[in-house]
Amino acid sequence: NGTSELLEKGGFNLTKFMSNRPEIIKDLPLEQQAKEMKEFNGERSSKVLGIGWNMDADAFCFNVKLKNEELVTKRKMLSVVASIYDPLGLISPAIMPGKMLLQRAMKEQISWDKKVSCEVADQWKQWLSNIQDAKDMLICRCVKKNDFDDANIELHNFSDASEKGYGTCHYIRCINKSGQISNELLMSKGRVAPSKQMTIPRLELQAAVLSAQIATMI
Repeated sequence: NGTSELLEKGGFNLTKFMSNRPEIIKDLPLEQQAKEMKEFNGERSSKVLGIGWNMDADAFCFNVKLKNEELVTKRKMLSVVASIYDPLGLISPAIMPGKMLLQRAMKEQISWDKKVSCEVADQWKQWLSNIQDAKDMLICRCVKKNDFDDANIELHNFSDASEKGYGTCHYIRCINKSGQISNELLMSKGRVAPSKQMTIPRLELQAAVLSAQIATMI
């Protein structure tokens, strides 16, 4: 409260307000509301710090639109993988196959703009087709719901590795006084195994270190 008035003193007009709760936004003039609030078409969505936000479901969403081109090159593969913005790793398992295919392509002794092998290209096109389904995923933004204000909160960290990659995921577990339990994903991170072959125990240790780093950050 009062933020708009305070900024106005410095000549800044705070505007483009959004909220998933109608009672918060209803008293604001239309010119101060974001266009997503004014152009309601049955499903309002916007972005919060670059991440898709479905306001009606109050959930993060991913509108992945990747062009499936006939000519597959290492340059195009790198561009596609780098363009998927998922800082919390909420769809990390869906992105990892693309990273693994890019690593396979990098091992081929060809230039950046030459077509990759038919096997890699076919699997890449299949992955591009599959990851479009990410648009149907909704990840709840609220990790501690109203019924859990009195809850005991735990952080659970998991990590594992295979010869192809390793990763970690972190969940918040809330147990309220009534015995109800809520589990929500907070963050995950997946990495492709180094090109230089490593033993599974060493990769598992890498995963454990990554898990400890993210847990400390959280």
